[in-house]
Amino acid sequence: FSVKFSTSQNSLVVGAVTPSSKTTGITTTDGVIDNGTNPTIKNLSAIFTSPGQYVEYTFYARNEGEYAAYLNNIHFLGDKTCTGETGTTASLVTSACESINISATIGNTTYTETTPIEGHTLAKGVGEQIKIRLEYLSTGTAVDGAFSIKFPNVAMVYSTIDDSSIQPVIPSDKVVQ
Repeated sequence: FSVKFSTSQNSLVVGAVTPSSKTTGITTTDGVIDNGTNPTIKNLSAIFTSPGQYVEYTFYARNEGEYAAYLNNIHFLGDKTCTGETGTTASLVTSACESINISATIGNTTYTETTPIEGHTLAKGVGEQIKIRLEYLSTGTAVDGAFSIKFPNVAMVYSTIDDSSIQPVIPSDKVVQ
């Protein structure tokens, strides 16, 4: 059993996960694939300046094993942190930070950490596209300058059985503090 993250749908390629789409004018970082014991996507961050902005990272989950894999959970490990750039009002940044969401889209379904996942199968030898979206909701508080947001690492829990109650054992070094 082996499900890994990749920058390619057809083979296992580990590289930087460059944002696949974003609102014009925002600054982002490349995501990092960590295919260690518990595969995660790390380093997701952006500098937002106004509500309605977003960034999406596209990568693939590849079933490199000999068994069908079931996606049971998506975990966003740690807390998001928002930091105002010089001259940006801290209280506005705090309020705006509450309006920033993270979601994962696999196929035609968008998941948040609280979305139940049942019946999602990844056949052996197959890769499936995953889009992680960081979004500053259009209804969010406007700020008077730019602010950066760093999101938690993303872990996807696959197993050989379809059971959303399965929780990952994530080493503490994988959690963003």
